[in-house]
Amino acid sequence: MCNIASACGCSKNSAVLSKIVGGEAAKPSSWGWSASLRVNDKHICGGTILSAFYIITAAHCITHIPALSMATIAAGISNLSQTGQTRSLAKTYVHPKFDPDTYVNDIAIIRLKTPLNMEDFLISKICLPTINSELLRTQGYPIIGTSLVAIGWGTLKSDSKLVSTTLQQITIQVVSNKAVSCRQILEHSTLQFCAGIHGGGKGKRNWQISIVPNDLYKINN
Repeated sequence: MCNIASACGCSKNSAVLSKIVGGEAAKPSSWGWSASLRVNDKHICGGTILSAFYIITAAHCITHIPALSMATIAAGISNLSQTGQTRSLAKTYVHPKFDPDTYVNDIAIIRLKTPLNMEDFLISKICLPTINSELLRTQGYPIIGTSLVAIGWGTLKSDSKLVSTTLQQITIQVVSNKAVSCRQILEHSTLQFCAGIHGGGKGKRNWQISIVPNDLYKINN
């Protein structure tokens, strides 16, 4: 259980993680940094709260926004029927080398017009990892076998377009980029990594991934 007094990486309610293959509904208020990116009030992607003003998301999500004025962020929610704290977008920053064909550098930052109220007990921010060049050179990051948690309102089945209205969670493990299953889909071994579950299950889309060192969650996507 994490310390709720921590500046980041800890929510009001501690997450309860099981080993259910395929994932499960998340306990309300257990992932306070999770946010919903919406266009005309319709959810299109998940986002992760970095601070009161900034949200991190996938670059391909930003490219699906016709006009900035049509988009909002909803924070402090666990179900898409909720509005929580809703904020308009001031600006988006897409990685300059994002490749929409390979999804390399699929990352973007959103700046909100007005800050989130971080005093709200339903909202918290994710921690940022501390990574040095030696770690990247000798072991890579994240380290093979590390347990990660993916959360989001992604599709529950690989062959379905139906998005879950309740926030979902699943524990996955980092897989070597030399594994056959990984080599088949990985486009850039330095900028991307593979993760999966034992016993089956399909990949999810638009899910946020975090790593769990010392009971404080750190972003990993």
